[in-house]
Formats: sequence, structure tokens, C-alpha cells
Amino acid sequence: FNTGKMFGSIENPNILTHRYEGWLAGAGISYGYHWVLGNRWGLEATIGVGYAYLEYDKYPCERCGRKIATESKHYFGPTKAAVSLVFMIE
Repeated sequence: FNTGKMFGSIENPNILTHRYEGWLAGAGISYGYHWVLGNRWGLEATIGVGYAYLEYDKYPCERCGRKIATESKHYFGPTKAAVSLVFMIE
């Protein structure tokens, strides 16, 4: 997180100067399909959507300070996508 980016691409410059503590709850559904490519080979694809609720407290630095704020966020949207090449071992 020392670049201000979370998980490689989500930008949040506050992550460099603030500490967050909280919890997350969520649920989702996914769908997948498998295609047979040969005797031992296959291809799988899956996609998922879901809902997440996040509630957290924000602090001014890593180990010090009083709580600045309590916030919550709602998220609904894609939660996973994958394409996998499968080799079956007997």
C-alpha cells in the first residue's frame, strides 16, 4: 500500500496517511461452465456478482490518534471472473 494503490489498481491516497479498522459482510452468486477440449484437457469460465457492506473507523496515523470518523460503504457488482485451463490427472 506504500504507493497509495490497493490490490494493484484501486487508488486511495488516504491509505498512506490514515489507518482503518472495521468489518465487512457480503454475499454473492456465481456461474461457471466447463468445456471439454480433449481426453484430459478442459476449459472453465466463471463469473460472479455480489453485495458487500463495509463499516470502518478512520484514524489519523498507523498507531496513534483518536478516531476521526466512522463510515460505511455499500457495494454491489462483479466480485469474480476467471478463465482456467484444466488438465485432469488420473
